Amino acid sequence: MSFIRKEWKASYTVEAAFVVPILLSAMLVAMLIGLDLYEDVKGEQEQEKIMQMWQVKEFYKYQIVNEVIKYES
Repeated sequence: MSFIRKEWKASYTVEAAFVVPILLSAMLVAMLIGLDLYEDVKGEQEQEKIMQMWQVKEFYKYQIVNEVIKYES
């Protein structure tokens, strides 16, 4: 009976030797995908901020043009 128990313990070790690296690699891939998505979102937010700054500059340009037109009239 003790011989069977030793075989079972060994089988758990062999199974763990296959399962643990697979699980760790799956977790690593999931984290890399998450970091990639984070960088994409961060880049989009930076682009959005830049576009808003350009819109504000354009608004002030149009405001200046309107003031110049008012003074010339």
